[in-house]
Amino acid sequence: MSACIERVPGAFDFYDELQVSSAARPEVIQAAFEVLRERVIVEDPEDAARSLARLNEAHRVLTDETLRATYDARRRSGRE
Repeated sequence: MSACIERVPGAFDFYDELQVSSAARPEVIQAAFEVLRERVIVEDPEDAARSLARLNEAHRVLTDETLRATYDARRRSGRE
């Protein structure tokens, strides 16, 4: 996987996607991801692929220390 983070203007916020604070610890992010992933599969099976792609991308970035630091810096500077 690529280590870069490409953000498109107007793209979703990873923290909002996982419903966690930007100060959330890795174990909180992991738990939120697991709960939301199951919820999407059960409650929204027709649109699960799109929703899961967003959850997976948010999880991938926020659970990688380097990617998260880069994302946070861009987010703070408004360059999402």
